[in-house]
Amino acid sequence: LVHGWPGSIVEFLRLIPLLTSSGFHVVAPSIPGYGWSEAPTKHGANVSFMASQVHQLMLQLGYCQYVAQGGDWGSMICSNVAARYPQHCVALHINMCVPAIPRDWYGLLKLATGMFCMSSGERSGL
Repeated sequence: LVHGWPGSIVEFLRLIPLLTSSGFHVVAPSIPGYGWSEAPTKHGANVSFMASQVHQLMLQLGYCQYVAQGGDWGSMICSNVAARYPQHCVALHINMCVPAIPRDWYGLLKLATGMFCMSSGERSGL
């Protein structure tokens, strides 16, 4: 369980006993610089770095395979874990979806032309 901003693992305190009583093992790392965690002292503690740290933590704790759940920044970290380590992160649940921006001309063209086909209500929801 990975929290978001401006959250902390306190968000999960009522959920953890429910999961553990159902037989789940729960790991809820605190993102450095959030809540009561000390801020990183070096540059580069980005989503990719945090995903690597979460994955290494799970391996050090003895979990060769695991599932991940994240909200807000946690969703980006967990999504990165799932994309980079699919043989280990076997399931992903996020409650904040961040779309990928197209990197090719065709994708950008579809995005740009699609905007004209949307209603004003649909565009306001983007």
